[in-house]
Amino acid sequence: MKMKTTASLVVPLAAGLALTAAAVAPASAAGAPRTHQRSAVAAEVVLGNEDKNRTVVVRSGDVIQVELKGSRSAGGVWAWDYPTSSDFQVLRHIGRGMDGNGNASGTFRAQDRGTAEINSTQECYPAPDWFCPAVIIPWKVTVVVQ
Repeated sequence: MKMKTTASLVVPLAAGLALTAAAVAPASAAGAPRTHQRSAVAAEVVLGNEDKNRTVVVRSGDVIQVELKGSRSAGGVWAWDYPTSSDFQVLRHIGRGMDGNGNASGTFRAQDRGTAEINSTQECYPAPDWFCPAVIIPWKVTVVVQ
């Protein structure tokens, strides 16, 4: 009689272990659902003079490169100031450059979600014995980080 009781306990225990093993076993490659991951590589957005007053949408981690072209003439140079971010929490400034031809650049990394502007101004710097008009030209791009 004792043997019969033991046998009746072993069968449910074996069935339970088999079900547990099936539940935790890895699925085969053919039966596993496919997942699509977004590229981990950050995108780079390049902006220039022609992008004035534009709005761009980027992802966190993307890089925004601003390349503003100045102009040189016999009377002077129309030069750009360094591009700047209106909100360093949204767009972090990571590089900048300027040359004697009036060109200026700025590199920004999209950080937190939000909206920020990148701003610069252009003005004339006269050559000796020349005069420039008292004009400042603004440049702005709105960046939305998602």
